[in-house]
Amino acid sequence: LSRLAIEVTESLFLDDLTRVQNSLDRIKALGCSIAIDDFGSGYSSLGYVQQLPIDYIKIDKRFVDQITEHPESQNIAKAIIDMSHSLHSKVVAEGVETSLQVEALAALNCDAMQGYYFARPMAPEQFLAELKQNSERFVTD
Repeated sequence: LSRLAIEVTESLFLDDLTRVQNSLDRIKALGCSIAIDDFGSGYSSLGYVQQLPIDYIKIDKRFVDQITEHPESQNIAKAIIDMSHSLHSKVVAEGVETSLQVEALAALNCDAMQGYYFARPMAPEQFLAELKQNSERFVTD
């Protein structure tokens, strides 16, 4: 379980915060990591990020799509990365599709990236074969 990350969306925070926090604490006690998916796309509340046991914050694909063309998207990504690091959370960029996006995110000190640039969705058997052949591509920590 130590390599399993549970992704939650920001809309979860609209529920009873005490109940959400207790549930996430129980998941963490099992040895799982917690990730906020699509950060910045909905109800982003820095208070929740500060209060909950979050290990990863995933930058929404909308910001990644425009990171090389729009300075505003790059500034938002930088702010999310800097804020996350200051709260001792790692950052994953979603939907990375080009080498320019990889370069821009790396320059901003993004911890990990995922998307079609690295691999397309694949069947479990194909993934296991790829993992055996190229394990360094899939290891993030």
